Amino acid sequence: GKWDLDGERTNTANSQGDVTDIPADVAKDMLGKGLRFEAGGVVRTDAVVGSAPGTWHIDGKDTLVLQEHGQTEPVKYQASFRGGFLYLKKANGKWLVFERDKFFGV
Repeated sequence: GKWDLDGERTNTANSQGDVTDIPADVAKDMLGKGLRFEAGGVVRTDAVVGSAPGTWHIDGKDTLVLQEHGQTEPVKYQASFRGGFLYLKKANGKWLVFERDKFFGV
C-alpha cells in the first residue's frame, strides 16, 4: 500500500507547530511525500507526474534503508509503528510520520 506524509503528526513528533501552522500542515499533506513499498525492494516516491522508482530494505530489526530516485547514497531511518502510523526517525533526530492510504491509495 501507499504511505502518505502526515504534516500535523510530523510537526507534533518534532515538537513543532501550533494553530498558525495548520496551512503548512495541509500543504505538507497535499503536496508532501508519498511512498509505495513494493515486493522485491522497490519503493516508488511520488513525483509531479506519477512516481519515481528507488530501493528499500530493512537492516537489523528497526532500520529502514531508502534510496530514492536521484539520491547518490541510501538514507537510514529508525522505523517504528505507533497507532497505525509509520514513524521514521532521521539521523538528525527529526521525524517523518506517514499514514497508510491517507488519500485512498492515490
